[in-house]
Amino acid sequence: MWTVVGLGNPKRRYFQTRHNVGRMVVDELLRRAKRRFPPTIIAGKPYQVLRLDLGGGEFLIARLRSYMNVSGPAVAQLISRKPVEIEELLVVVDDINLPLGTLRLRPSGSDGGHKGLRSIIEVLEREDFPRLRLGIDPPSAGVDASDYVLSPFASGEREGAVEMITLAGDCVEVVVEQGVETAMQRFNKRK
Repeated sequence: MWTVVGLGNPKRRYFQTRHNVGRMVVDELLRRAKRRFPPTIIAGKPYQVLRLDLGGGEFLIARLRSYMNVSGPAVAQLISRKPVEIEELLVVVDDINLPLGTLRLRPSGSDGGHKGLRSIIEVLEREDFPRLRLGIDPPSAGVDASDYVLSPFASGEREGAVEMITLAGDCVEVVVEQGVETAMQRFNKRK
């Protein structure tokens, strides 16, 4: 069974930032399923998880309660408690190296400079899990990358960001229903 993990930061002030597009995809999938995570948080669990069925098969969806750059321990705990085949762990993240609105799905690979992916790879000691990268555009010259990813989308970018989140939700559904290769052929297109 697929497990989809959207990376981001847990504090409310980060919810609408570029760095939280992974969490936004989780929220989009919950919206489609008309579900919500329970309001109570189980002490000691660094994640929230639900089983969803959007018509094409059941899968688990998880939102981490840890910060982006230390996502590895939470993911490791999640997959140890809910036995997950590493090939069926889909991690959804932002990517400043891709244009806004671009999706890039890969069955495995390096962290590509993304600290959340780096943390997962270091803790799991594996790179062979699928990842869906969502383009958020690179920062302008002279803008600190950390400040940039922790800022909200500008008003002129919001519509494109919403479209990208919706498209990413579609991509996740295709991954769950038909596999990574089919989803790659359909969604890995440059904007």
